[in-house]
Amino acid sequence: MQTIKGLNLDRYVLVGHSMTGKVAAIVASKAEEYGIKGPEKLVLLTPTPLGVEPISQEMIDGLVHMERNKENCEKFVLSHSHAKLPQAIFDRTVEAVMQVNPDAWAAWLLHGTQEDWISRASPIKTETLIITAEYDPEWSAPVQNRLTVPHHQHARVTTIKGSGHLVPLEAPEALVATLREFVGN
Repeated sequence: MQTIKGLNLDRYVLVGHSMTGKVAAIVASKAEEYGIKGPEKLVLLTPTPLGVEPISQEMIDGLVHMERNKENCEKFVLSHSHAKLPQAIFDRTVEAVMQVNPDAWAAWLLHGTQEDWISRASPIKTETLIITAEYDPEWSAPVQNRLTVPHHQHARVTTIKGSGHLVPLEAPEALVATLREFVGN
């Protein structure tokens, strides 16, 4: 919120991907309470829901305790993508996963996935585009329609074809075209 406030923006579109989609939705909902003009539009890209994520304790434990070596991080990236990434992008993404702060990684899994913001942030009044990915293993269009759409007064869902969860890396051109259509030039 401080960054948005510091930029003194009159008009902006707020975009969030995955867990930051949940954060962006909360920011859009709470901006005026913090003396900040809310976004004109909100884009949630394969977002996690405002409520508690439907993730098993076994999966949480496995990821929290995963040794973030090259082999495991490659498997992690591959499990979240569908399209074959160019080698340089794949390598950089694996490296980024390896370098994630361990405390931030654990906080995401142990706390972020378990936070329920529905009663504190819903309904969200900002015009919202929820972008799903055709091959996202967790956050498909049916899941978003069930867990995310009900908490937005003005939301529509669109799907990027041929992509997994890592849409900005897998289908950047399709993503840009979708954003331009929603936001306008």
